[in-house]
Amino acid sequence: MKTTILMILLTTMSNLCLAENYFSNPKKPSAKLILDSQKSTESLASVTLLNINGNEVIPRSNAVWLKPGKYTLKFASNIQNNAVNSGSSKIRNKRKNTPNTLDITLDEGKTYYIAYDTHNSDINKWQPIVWKTE
Repeated sequence: MKTTILMILLTTMSNLCLAENYFSNPKKPSAKLILDSQKSTESLASVTLLNINGNEVIPRSNAVWLKPGKYTLKFASNIQNNAVNSGSSKIRNKRKNTPNTLDITLDEGKTYYIAYDTHNSDINKWQPIVWKTE
């Protein structure tokens, strides 16, 4: 039992370390991702970064700098719409199954604004998007 728990912890820590290799800072070659959407009135909700290329990360929800390159990013939506959050269990269960990954190529020196697009009346079409690039 102790060996199993130790193996799980080591695997988790190893995956976190792998994911940390993708991060950068503004002083090194990097692309900035803005995850805190100020566009909630336009059906764009903020997101929290959970996973990079299949590796879990410590959740981040404001902004991150990643090394330039191709990524598959997994997000959690931070939907503030009370009707959806407090809606029926059927709506909540559908929301759990909506797409939450984004394939993206990041270029050095660019800023990408990422949000969860909820404008479609079909909840199954909600997904993370890049809504602006600078």
